[in-house]
Amino acid sequence: MSNQISAQEQQMLQQGIQAVAAHLQQKIAAGADSVSVIRFVHRQLDQIADAPGPQGMTLACAAGCDHCCRQLKQIEISEAEADLMLSVFTDAAQQQALLQRLQQSEATAAHQPCVMLEQGRCSVYAVRPGVCRKAHSYDAAACAALSEDVPQNLERVLRSEAMLLGLRAVLTPAQSRVAPVNQALLAAAARAGWFSADASQS
Repeated sequence: MSNQISAQEQQMLQQGIQAVAAHLQQKIAAGADSVSVIRFVHRQLDQIADAPGPQGMTLACAAGCDHCCRQLKQIEISEAEADLMLSVFTDAAQQQALLQRLQQSEATAAHQPCVMLEQGRCSVYAVRPGVCRKAHSYDAAACAALSEDVPQNLERVLRSEAMLLGLRAVLTPAQSRVAPVNQALLAAAARAGWFSADASQS
């Protein structure tokens, strides 16, 4: 992003990152764990998304709009957020079904929709990662065409980016490490022992 914004906007972004990180550090010092901190950041991102945008412009995003969910190879998430996403899968059968979809999707070179996408909607919407909460557009056609010039609200982008980078600054190096979504989820599944369960059932 740094090469797409002005020097002043870059300075504002850095100040925002520092302010977010300082606030999150206070929460951690007060006893908040990483999941609580991530959920707090997610709530802040949702508030940013709900704030009024530029006058005369209407968001193209709506329930059932899933263009950005189909650009899987371009989406990266942190390990901590991947762990949070998988935490909602408590049933062993669901875990193994998701693991199979992840492995099949990762083995396909072409663009694949997110494995969490079901009938045009996110199946883990409540714990979707920050990058998904930040995503927005004022032109659905541009999204559908996979355009590199999707019209967005720069203020929203900068505020959201500050929240995400501020979060990464306070997480441990392992938690803040980012990877393409399938790889991050597969790594999270390994940490959760899903592969061991898969082996025991084979």
